Formats: sequence, structure tokens, C-alpha cells
Amino acid sequence: VTSTDGFINCPGTCSYSYAPNTPVTLNATPAQGWLFGAWSGCDRTNNSVCTVTMNGARNVTATFVPAELLSVTVTGSGTVVSGGINCGSVCSHSYKQGTQVKLTALPGPGSTLSSWTGCDTMQGDSCTVTMSGARNVTANFAAVQVTLTSLTLKPDSVKGGQRSVATITLGAAAPAGGLGVGISSDNPRAAHPPSLIVVPGGATSTQFLVRTSPVGQKTVVKITA
Repeated sequence: VTSTDGFINCPGTCSYSYAPNTPVTLNATPAQGWLFGAWSGCDRTNNSVCTVTMNGARNVTATFVPAELLSVTVTGSGTVVSGGINCGSVCSHSYKQGTQVKLTALPGPGSTLSSWTGCDTMQGDSCTVTMSGARNVTANFAAVQVTLTSLTLKPDSVKGGQRSVATITLGAAAPAGGLGVGISSDNPRAAHPPSLIVVPGGATSTQFLVRTSPVGQKTVVKITA
């Protein structure tokens, strides 16, 4: 604990005599492996700052508590966030003993959360741990396996120059951020769909237009997704 005027630097110099009504500002700085806990005896506090006015002899106590380290490991494509943690830039943070920490998994494009390890409780993409000591948590992400089940055209026979509505259907919901599906035509002069369609995240199907051009004779075009 140090005073802004430099007269107190505790441990070492832990007391000093001031003139009456002198305002004194104290700062608490935890040593490595510790966290600031609380003040007592202050007139005002602001986190690790304590202010007292010397209207008599004063006694102030700063309490420090052991720091419990939460370490997070990420496998696959994704991130884990919480107060003080943003993996993969910062994958550990120290908390006061007894603190309950909620971690949230954010899968990367084309990925999903497959499992948590090291949690006290889990719900969906969230993991909760209580800091009863040093804790280690792992979030495992896996690539989303999505099957394209069908591509239909309605109508599937048109007069050249008209349009047909195509529907793409997936076997599972598209991952967050959407899923891109490449579209091709074996006769782009006769029928020309978009080259890429995005199925929105969470959706199992989407529609798009296939434009056609006038032709001189009946023409069969193969549209592939």
C-alpha cells in the first residue's frame, strides 16, 4: 500500500504523522499471485484507491486474497469469451476465490461447439466454473458436416426468357454465418443461375431465381449444386 504523497510505502513504512485535516490517498497494489480484496477504515473508496481525511488518528486495513487462475484451451475453429478472457488472444485470467465465471463459446465459420471439459455446469454454448482453486477448461470445436439433400426447380420446364424458382434443401441447419453453395449450369447461355448461393445460418433451405434466354429449339439444361 502506498500513498500518493510518497510518505507511506507499506510493508516497510506503514505509518506517518500528518497535519490535521490533511487528505491522504492510498493505493493498494497486489503482489504476484494475489488480488485486492477490500478496504476498511477509509472515508471513501474507489476499487483499489482509499481516501482518508486526518481528523484524528486513523487506522486503515487493505485485505488481499489469493488469485485463482482460470486457464482456457481451445481446439478447432472458434473462440471463448468472458470477463478478462478472449481466447485465443488471452487464454487465462486470475479471479478471487469463490468467483463464478461464465464462459461463452463462439464457433468460427463452418464450425460448431462439440464439447466442453472442466466445467461445473454446461448449457448450450455456455460453461460455468466456480473458482475453488486453479481451474482448466477446454472448448472443443468441430467442423459442421452438412449434406445437400435436394435442388428443385419450379417450374422445371419454362419458355426461354422466363424464370424458374430453385430451392436448395440441406440435411441440417447451416452454421452461424451461413453456408455457401456453388451453383453451375452445363449450358449457361440457355440457363444462367447465380454462381454462389448462401443458405443463412440456422436455415435448412433457401431459394433463388434461375434466368433463361430464348432458344431456337427445345433445350435441356442441367443445373448442379
